[in-house]
Amino acid sequence: MDNKEKLFGTQEITAHFRNFLLSQSSIINKMVFKGAKLDERSSQISVLLGSACQTATAIAKLSESPEIFLAECIVLARGFLEKVINFCYLLVCNREEYERFLKHTIQKSYRKLNRKIALDEHAFQIKWTGEIDVDNIPELKEALAKFTSESGKEKTHWTKANLLDRIKIITQNSKLQSASFLLNTLTIYEDASEALHGTLYGCSFHTGAYEPNLDKKDSRKVRQNIQQNTTLLLWQLGMLFHQVILLLNEKNNLKKALEISRHNFDNSFKLMESMLDEKETK
Repeated sequence: MDNKEKLFGTQEITAHFRNFLLSQSSIINKMVFKGAKLDERSSQISVLLGSACQTATAIAKLSESPEIFLAECIVLARGFLEKVINFCYLLVCNREEYERFLKHTIQKSYRKLNRKIALDEHAFQIKWTGEIDVDNIPELKEALAKFTSESGKEKTHWTKANLLDRIKIITQNSKLQSASFLLNTLTIYEDASEALHGTLYGCSFHTGAYEPNLDKKDSRKVRQNIQQNTTLLLWQLGMLFHQVILLLNEKNNLKKALEISRHNFDNSFKLMESMLDEKETK
C-alpha cells in the first residue's frame, strides 16, 4: 500500500478498521457462544455481549455509506458503549448491585404487561388480559418492592451509578485502564444524545457543519472528514471490545482469544498512528 493509498480518510482505510471491529466481534462471539467455559457471571449476562456484537455488525454495515449514516452509527455506538460498560461493571461490582441488575429485569417485564398513556381527552392502554398473583411469586414481589418509590411510582434506573461511576469501579476492581472507556464516552455520548433527542445540532453535527477548521464549500474535504470520523469511530469501538476480552481473560484465562485480540489491537494502533502522522505532515 503506497502513501497515496494509505491517506487517512479513504474508503480503503475505513474498510480496514471496519474489519478490525468485526474481527473483535467475532472473537467475542466465539468465546461466549461457541464453547468457551466462562465464570458464572460472565455466562449469566452474556446476552449483553451478544447484543453488543449485533450492534457492532449494524454499525459496520451502516459505515459502508458514512455520508448518509454516520449519525445513525453514532446513535448505535451509544448503545454499544453502554452495553460494554455495563457488562464490565457487572463482572466486578458487588453482589448487591449485581442482584439489582437482575431484579430490574424481573419487575420491568411484569410492568410492561400493563402500560398506559394519556393527554387531555386521549388515552391509550396496552394490557395483558391474563392474571399474575404477585403475592405467590416472592422473587417478583421483592423486585417490584425494590423498584417502587414511597409514592408508588416506578424507579426507572437499575443503578444509581452513572457511567463515570461505573468506569471508575471497573478500573478499581480490574487491571483495565480507563482511557478507552473515557475516550468513547467523550466522543460518542453527547452527540448521540443530541441525535436521539432530535435537536438541530443532533441532526446535522455529523456533516462537519460545526467544525471551525473545515471548509464546508469544499465537498471533497467534507466527504473526507466524514470518512475520517467514521474510521475513528470503528477503531474506538474495536478497542472497547479489546477491553472486554482483557477482562474476560482475567476472569476465565482465555489466552488464545486474548492473543488474537492483542494482535488485532496492535496492528490497528500502528496503522492509525501512521495515518495520523501522515495527516500531520500533509
